[in-house]
Amino acid sequence: MQAFRYLRPATVEEALGLLEEHGDKARLLAGGTDLVIELRNRWRTPEVVVDLKRIEELRPAIRVEGNRLVITAGTVMGDLEKHPMVLERFPALAEAAAVVGSVQIRNRATLAGNICNGSPAADTTPPLLVYGAEMVIASRTARGGSVVASSDSRRSTSRPSSSRACTRPRRVGPSSTSSSAGGRSS
Repeated sequence: MQAFRYLRPATVEEALGLLEEHGDKARLLAGGTDLVIELRNRWRTPEVVVDLKRIEELRPAIRVEGNRLVITAGTVMGDLEKHPMVLERFPALAEAAAVVGSVQIRNRATLAGNICNGSPAADTTPPLLVYGAEMVIASRTARGGSVVASSDSRRSTSRPSSSRACTRPRRVGPSSTSSSAGGRSS
């Protein structure tokens, strides 16, 4: 692993300033499940790692605001798979979170990291698309962050001066999805 500066901003504004200052030489750390492997294998060699865990508004939370369920950037898969509102209203998201890695990984891996990493194997992306989720992207230019539909999120989150603040699946009412366990009859 190559040496890097480790910075812990206290606010989103401070984190965005660090991203703006360091550009592509900086990497964000929330859960770190992918980043730590990339650092160890030298697939990524940032000069600066910006740890987001001290930022109050990004800390783990799942709450209802109006007709939306808000999932903050620091929320881990283990919280998603067990949360009563997610289980009741967004079962496909709960199921997707439950199959991410091992229990240890699910207790570190964040929903925002799973989305922002851009892996084709991102387990939570399909249910977020189905539920019409929106991502709030923190930005120094858009007061309150810009809202991006989940179908546009890959294109929109690659800017070095932005950071995902929360994810908002569209429905809070009863889910219209269903899942079935068991085989198909022929």
